Amino acid sequence: MNKTFQFLLGLLLISVQGFCQIEMPAPSPLATFTSKVGLTDVTIEYSRPSKKGREIFGTLVPYEEMWRTGANASTKISFSDEVIINDQKIPGGKYALYTIPGREFWVVILHKNLTYWGTGGEDYKAEEDEIRFKVSSKETGTPIETLTMSLDNNKMDQADFVLAWDNVMINFTIQSPVDEKVVASIDKTLNPGGSAYYSAGRYYLESGKDYKLARLYLETACQKYEKEERKPYWAYYRLALAQKELGDKKGAKASSEKSMAYAKEQGAKGYITMNEDLMKEL
Repeated sequence: MNKTFQFLLGLLLISVQGFCQIEMPAPSPLATFTSKVGLTDVTIEYSRPSKKGREIFGTLVPYEEMWRTGANASTKISFSDEVIINDQKIPGGKYALYTIPGREFWVVILHKNLTYWGTGGEDYKAEEDEIRFKVSSKETGTPIETLTMSLDNNKMDQADFVLAWDNVMINFTIQSPVDEKVVASIDKTLNPGGSAYYSAGRYYLESGKDYKLARLYLETACQKYEKEERKPYWAYYRLALAQKELGDKKGAKASSEKSMAYAKEQGAKGYITMNEDLMKEL
């Protein structure tokens, strides 16, 4: 290989490498956004094609044919928790969002298979649909240049998914059942379980800051644990320690005996030994 040829080959390689590194704007840029619906995170990922003077629905996007609902890979929608769409419960998770546009109605599909580029063609299996439902097609009034999806009309427990492009718009409601979650949160905050009281009682006991408060919290912890149908040998043992520090030997003995009985039932050998040592001091 002569030097001239080597030189020209080197220039060619440099030119090719430089060309490969050129960044070009995507004709259908990817968009991702997340919005809270009630207490649920809803995330939408889609590529946004533009009209560019073309007739969209019925031409570029045929009627009565499945559409990836965007460009490039299929659009994805995900829910951090269970939601309700079209009166059907949809488990939390990620779904491909397909549509079948029509002149008056569209079919909206949430599909569980996320591996397809586009609609999947012959590989698509309808049995992998999570849900299919119809929505009305509406006119936007003003043409929308670039495909746009959003979550609008937010209320405490729901929002509307809106898709608009050219002069067409569809929407459907996503509901996030918040009542049970809110009630559970309120109950947990206003009526904490045994563990919260136990942690507080143990802190006041082991820090030596306030044995009366330690006793109060540990007594409450034991009551809570009993209602939870647990056998809290660990809590009764520390209650006995708090009672001992306060000079209540009778109460300490009763608590230690309770701790011992539960520890034996559950095979907690360490607490059996600790209770034996404590009883010798009472």
